[in-house]
Amino acid sequence: SSSSSSSSRSRSKRRAAAAAATARAAAGGGGPKRTLDMHWNISDYLPATAQRQFLIVVTEYITKLRQIREDCAGAGALLSRAARSRALAQKGRVGGGGGGDRAGGGGGGDGGERAGNADPATLQARELVATSLSRRLFQFVKDIMLQHRSTEETADGVSTEFPLRTGSHLPLHDPALEFIKAVCAVLTLNADVTAAVTLLKRNLLRIAKVREFSEEAVFRNPCLSFTLPEVICDYCNHCRDLDLCRDESELEDEAAAAAGKPGPWVCNECQMEYSKEVIQQRLLETLERKSAAYQLQDSTCVKCQAIKTDNLRLYCACSSRLANKVSRDGFVLFARTLHNIAVAHGLVALRETTEWMLALDGHPVAAVAPQ
Repeated sequence: SSSSSSSSRSRSKRRAAAAAATARAAAGGGGPKRTLDMHWNISDYLPATAQRQFLIVVTEYITKLRQIREDCAGAGALLSRAARSRALAQKGRVGGGGGGDRAGGGGGGDGGERAGNADPATLQARELVATSLSRRLFQFVKDIMLQHRSTEETADGVSTEFPLRTGSHLPLHDPALEFIKAVCAVLTLNADVTAAVTLLKRNLLRIAKVREFSEEAVFRNPCLSFTLPEVICDYCNHCRDLDLCRDESELEDEAAAAAGKPGPWVCNECQMEYSKEVIQQRLLETLERKSAAYQLQDSTCVKCQAIKTDNLRLYCACSSRLANKVSRDGFVLFARTLHNIAVAHGLVALRETTEWMLALDGHPVAAVAPQ
């Protein structure tokens, strides 16, 4: 288990080293060198070429944004010292009385207001998005469209260019479009540049020949989340909630991936492997409870939320239609998520159970290969 955890750490180190090299290139090689360690789950669901370009863009943005804030902080400190010097000089001329105190305080406050209203860091961040970052993204999108001009699709309409991972659930088919949505979703985490990013996304979608307000232009997280609560390590008794689809500790090591086998889940405290049998048993119990709840659920009114009390009634007393609390699509998605986890990590009993349930429901099952 120690070798698997070291392999996972080596994978993260290589990703961090690539990001650090990009950060040094974005900084122009001057000043102190910093290491930027990034772990973006959404980038793992992009094609291999788009993953590298995603890291380049995000690294350049974070590095330059940090440099802008450091420069503006230094300039703000100089302005603050200059304002204090002017206030002290004015206080000395007045003679140190009450009027001098008010004048000094007013002078300092005006200087602070003027510096706050200018907000140079926000203005420079918006300019960064609108100029150098936009030019780089325009070129990257064109390159991705040329590289993936013709892509093969599976029977489910999913492009073979996209990796199939544990949390995969969307029918992805356009690498350039998914790259645009992923990058813009990261950039909009900074609320100060939302307007600039919106304009940038509009222009990028125009290059990709996608309408701005269409449904396919809306970003949806390509990775599902399934959290198993209170997983206890048998060695150190450390307890935590484990996200079986997104948690970094469940990434497969290189040796296991090369052999076509899933990697283990490891404790983030002692780096020892969790028992797959225990996790599989808990997942089977969760699936059984979810299935029973789906079969025995009540029908409720979609308008007034009243529970159906008459078995022969087709509509609610308010004339609205009745619907199940847990939809059929919701339960199928839940079963598919557990099936993906079972396939990726070799949980045989869970895989057979989910395949049986999905076959009864008439939904085909697509296997997920370990990545």
